[in-house]
Amino acid sequence: MHQKEVAALVNATTSTVTNWEKGRISPRLCFRSLVFKFLGYIPFSTVTETIGEQIKGYRQKHGLSMKKLAGELGVDPSTVARWENEGRMPNRAIQKRLKTLGAITTRKPG
Repeated sequence: MHQKEVAALVNATTSTVTNWEKGRISPRLCFRSLVFKFLGYIPFSTVTETIGEQIKGYRQKHGLSMKKLAGELGVDPSTVARWENEGRMPNRAIQKRLKTLGAITTRKPG
């Protein structure tokens, strides 16, 4: 497949695809879900132990910034950052919303 065709599939420029291939840059969050779809897999570990890791993995898989996920959940982006850094746990209502989204599977300590 030519770079031009890949670029069209992932909504990027040909030079961006070239830079990804040469390892000069990594795909920005906004491209990741399309790149993963194109590849047919996620090229990094998705094994998660804690709720924070699950939230971060969900965001990365879906190409969401902290700000975007925070907006969807009605919280501040710094709150999402604290969840991901294990400094704080989402309350039960937010955990329920995260489970509905598929962002977390079970309530785990830590």
